Amino acid sequence: MPVDVQSMHGLMALFRDNEGEAVAAIAALSDGNPFLPERVANERGALGSSFVAQGAVWHVEADLNGINPNVARLGELVEALGASLRDRLAGGAKANERELRQYESLIRYLIYQRYE
Repeated sequence: MPVDVQSMHGLMALFRDNEGEAVAAIAALSDGNPFLPERVANERGALGSSFVAQGAVWHVEADLNGINPNVARLGELVEALGASLRDRLAGGAKANERELRQYESLIRYLIYQRYE
C-alpha cells in the first residue's frame, strides 16, 4: 500500500493512491491529438483494468459511446475525479504546479464531454 508522505506531514495530498496516474493520462487525452496512437495508451492509463481494447482509429460519429465503450467509462471517471479533486482543493489540499496543470486539463476534458 502506497504511503501518502504529504499527509504524514500534516498536509492533505491532492491525489490519492493511483489517481495521479489516471489524472496524468486524462490530461494527456485532453491536451493531445485524438488521432494519434497515444490516445489508446492514455485511455488505457486512465481506465486501468476497465479499459476495453478497440481499434486505434478514431471514428467521428454522432454517438461516440456506441463506437468506443471507453468514452463512457472515461466520462464517468472524469466526473468522479473532478468532484473529488475539487472538494479536496476547496478543503485545503496542497498541489504543486504540475498537479494543478493536470487538474485543469481534467476539468477541460470534463467540460468538453459534458457539452459536446
